[in-house]
Amino acid sequence: MSQALTAFFRRVELFRTLDDADLTELLRAIRPMEVAAGELIFREGEAGEAAYAIQTGRVEILVGRNRGEVKVAELSAGDVLGELALLDGSPRSASARALTDVTLFRIDQGEFEFLRRNLRPAAYKIIRSISVALCERLRETNARMRLLMSDAPGPMPPPPLGVEGRPGRAAPIRSRKAPPRTAPEPKAPRTKSRPIKVTSARRSDTQGGEAGRGADGGSGLLGRLNFWSNR
Repeated sequence: MSQALTAFFRRVELFRTLDDADLTELLRAIRPMEVAAGELIFREGEAGEAAYAIQTGRVEILVGRNRGEVKVAELSAGDVLGELALLDGSPRSASARALTDVTLFRIDQGEFEFLRRNLRPAAYKIIRSISVALCERLRETNARMRLLMSDAPGPMPPPPLGVEGRPGRAAPIRSRKAPPRTAPEPKAPRTKSRPIKVTSARRSDTQGGEAGRGADGGSGLLGRLNFWSNR
């Protein structure tokens, strides 16, 4: 590897821990390439086949396809993009497009996997550097989320699943208990009303039964007076 190329990779954070022997091994996986302004380097959803180190120029990172693209980052000389492809080769989570004419070094995923399978130190040093970079990004993302949540008005949102109990496990589901049953109030006993029997008083004098009734058909005091006055 030439001194100029070695000096360039020394400046790239991802390869800073590699020595001359490691860089010589990595050379088999590296291919130079040029991309004109406005062209895509890779598209979101495509298979991850390589990582790219920018030597000159600027590149924008975009997410979203069907509902429009959103620019989430801008990279320049010395930055690396698409490095997750070296770990698992999963589909791209974003697109990369050249803002200017760009010169790159393409690190092939297949060649890098060959170094890893053969237990070459260069591969494992790069994997460790990628892991450290991912941890730093995750911490930065968490810090931004805490800042946004502290500035947001209103109550804090509920914790995500897995906060309670062991990490990664869903929070236990608590069943909603029914309210305790209360004993009904005792009802007052019903009292049966007895009918009042009305008994007519016997007359001591039975002789003036019919004659004792008055003109109004009554058998009271007026009837008695009429009876005695007619005798």
